[in-house]
Amino acid sequence: MKILESKYKFKLTPQKVTTLKTRYREIKTKIPHKNDIKVFKSIINKEASSLKNQLPIVWNRAKNFNLYDRWGNKWIDLTSTIFVANTGHANKKSIKNINKILKKELLHSYCYPTVERLKFLEKLIKITPKYLRQASLVTTGTEASERAIKLAKLYGMEYVPKKDIIIGGIGNYHGKTMGALMAASTKIAKKWIGRLKTDMCHIPFPYPWIMKKNKLSGKKKFQQDIKKILKKGVKPKKIAAFIIESYQGWGAVFYPKDYIKEMAKWAKYYGALIIVDEIQAGFGRTGKLFGYEHYNIKPDLVICGKAISGNLPLSAVLGSKKLIELDSTTSSTHGGHPFSCAAALGNLETLTEQNLIKRSNKLGKKLKMWLEQWKSEFPDRIPLVLGNGLVWAIFISKPDSNILDAELTDKIIEKGMQKGVYVLRTGCGTIKLGPPLTINEKALKEGVDVLRSSMREILK
Repeated sequence: MKILESKYKFKLTPQKVTTLKTRYREIKTKIPHKNDIKVFKSIINKEASSLKNQLPIVWNRAKNFNLYDRWGNKWIDLTSTIFVANTGHANKKSIKNINKILKKELLHSYCYPTVERLKFLEKLIKITPKYLRQASLVTTGTEASERAIKLAKLYGMEYVPKKDIIIGGIGNYHGKTMGALMAASTKIAKKWIGRLKTDMCHIPFPYPWIMKKNKLSGKKKFQQDIKKILKKGVKPKKIAAFIIESYQGWGAVFYPKDYIKEMAKWAKYYGALIIVDEIQAGFGRTGKLFGYEHYNIKPDLVICGKAISGNLPLSAVLGSKKLIELDSTTSSTHGGHPFSCAAALGNLETLTEQNLIKRSNKLGKKLKMWLEQWKSEFPDRIPLVLGNGLVWAIFISKPDSNILDAELTDKIIEKGMQKGVYVLRTGCGTIKLGPPLTINEKALKEGVDVLRSSMREILK
């Protein structure tokens, strides 16, 4: 599969569109609204932001699975912002908890103890697997990634000779700071980082089209990949950890199960840690609490973010007490902020009390069926649909080609926006779906049907 970045620009002039009103969508003005265009352009002029690459809607309010602007327009949100609002936008328990903190006027607490911090930690540890007994709270996903890498390095220093090699995956994503980018080895990162550290090695991602072409099992592919690393002079016992994403976000691409099983087996034999980045995957998104559970492994460190709070900035590294305590004096200025912990407690309570993980799995099976039907209508244009639970990607290609059609994809989501459905732009030829887990079946089906009809209209 060849990926080319889209050069399409979303229209920044008001477009006359068909007005509509359903139970879940409403469009009553030109899209985008002229006043929102002013806001959009002003932000771009004042901030170095990826905003310019997203759909030109100015968010005013979001509730459950709906997004609203200031002019009475209403969209079905299929983004959860960026896989954050798993329990729905502005869920009642989080709002209630935040208001309690406001009333007692506790606006910051650094890393000092608070009741909110304790209650959140107790709930977090209670719902996670027993081998993840302690947490380190920070603020963002990339900060948590850096934290996990540091812990792996400290773990390796206890050995003689020390283990100092971290193996990441090419094309994975762990954040935008230097260590996180170096672990992922992206082309863009290499341009400004320059010379990569010699203690960061990378193995290619086993994409399904590569596995199919080479007729390899996941087990065999990992054995080939690790062998190539060792041929470069890396000693097995020098490897401190593997760091992986549960799936690659741009295309909801999961690893072959036997690839990860073989990696875990190899790591255990040589005393290397398995670090799993669950920032996009965690807290029900894939139909399980954590995405790595699809591989039947027990990672040593788990990186959490986004949906851990469901709204406010919070992230964490989970692991055994022994591993987390390797750097027990660490701190984060805003990590464990009282607002974030209070909101996160409400988020986790909502997740468990409403059985949203089970719901994600069940509704995800229907979503897969609808996407397969969409694929069957355009066999020359949709080579793949991939995903689990309520994270899916529709691959849009040029006619009967292995080249993804990023510009057509952008046109589809732009037309979807004009019809009341909001989708995250990947810019690389996939339509990425990740609605709040609280979305109902009819609304989700309506959102998919709108995108499918948008594609039909563009190609007619």
